[in-house]
Amino acid sequence: MPAGTAEHARKAFEIAAAYQPKLTRYERQQILFSAAELIRERREDIAHWLTLELGICKQHSLYEAGRSYDVFTLAGQLAIQDDGQIFPMRPDPTRQEPENFYKKRAGEGHFRHHAFQPPA
Repeated sequence: MPAGTAEHARKAFEIAAAYQPKLTRYERQQILFSAAELIRERREDIAHWLTLELGICKQHSLYEAGRSYDVFTLAGQLAIQDDGQIFPMRPDPTRQEPENFYKKRAGEGHFRHHAFQPPA
């Protein structure tokens, strides 16, 4: 299997940094909730195929199908959260520098924190 190079990693970071989501948080949430509902509606079929594929008992496959529903539901709940959270941080706790605040920017497809000082 071929291994990635430093150039591949650099390109991947470039793509991630330039990413602009086309869907709103609400739209992403609704897609995840719809997937969760489909899993719930088809729980028996999913469990049947899990039993055949994994060789686990029906009770365990039903449990796994239920867990999948839970995962998609939780992902939908988290998708709506605002990325604009602000975190206080003192660069060096031993010095008396002013405290910086970091804001997680929304919709960039990755986590990037931007330092700022609030107005006095």
